Amino acid sequence: MNKNTKNAVCGAVYLSVIVLLIIEFLPEIYVYFREGFAFRSYTQWKYADTALVTLWIIIVLKSAALWLYKNWMVKKGLFKVSVVINRRSTIMLALMICVMLPAALFIPHTFSLVAHYQTRVGLWGSTWGLLNTISIYIYYVVEGIKIVWMVDVFQTLGELWTSKKAVPWGGIGLALTWGVLHFFTKGTTQLIAHSALSLVMGMLFVLGKKSFWPPFVLWMSTLVL
Repeated sequence: MNKNTKNAVCGAVYLSVIVLLIIEFLPEIYVYFREGFAFRSYTQWKYADTALVTLWIIIVLKSAALWLYKNWMVKKGLFKVSVVINRRSTIMLALMICVMLPAALFIPHTFSLVAHYQTRVGLWGSTWGLLNTISIYIYYVVEGIKIVWMVDVFQTLGELWTSKKAVPWGGIGLALTWGVLHFFTKGTTQLIAHSALSLVMGMLFVLGKKSFWPPFVLWMSTLVL
């Protein structure tokens, strides 16, 4: 195993263990002391501030962890994500919008912006509902950055090990980590949905020449439309 591969493995482990697992579930300690229980759906929380504080603990810690990760990976020459909107990614984004906008109109789901807001207002009232809706979407932006960077590091690992750049290694790696985690937190249906989404984001990352935007926009679109 050469030096680049070792560094990529370290990056993948850092994102998968520290950012994906530890930071995500660390606030459950606060939830336990505030609510008297932990590891339950937010819909069972009695206090609106539990959701708000929990979200912002994750947002702050995850943002800091991602900042450290990026600095380290850039220093090692392994951070391959491009924020430039190239011609190919522009075409991909346009096609995605053309497909997803009509789909959102005819396929109802519980993850849209309106659904998020209505659920939280129903639980905690208009003021706390609005604050928590804004906070959850800030969380989703940070989560989207983490997801794309996980795709990037797994793609780098796959290419270093096999030299096959056309295979969506990033999506496969994301499905086996982030996707599988949803089985333990939300069940089989979400395992299938998030694993499929992982593979699609991995393919978009490869097709878009490692552009940040196609997989990120897909992620946010599934939560807004």
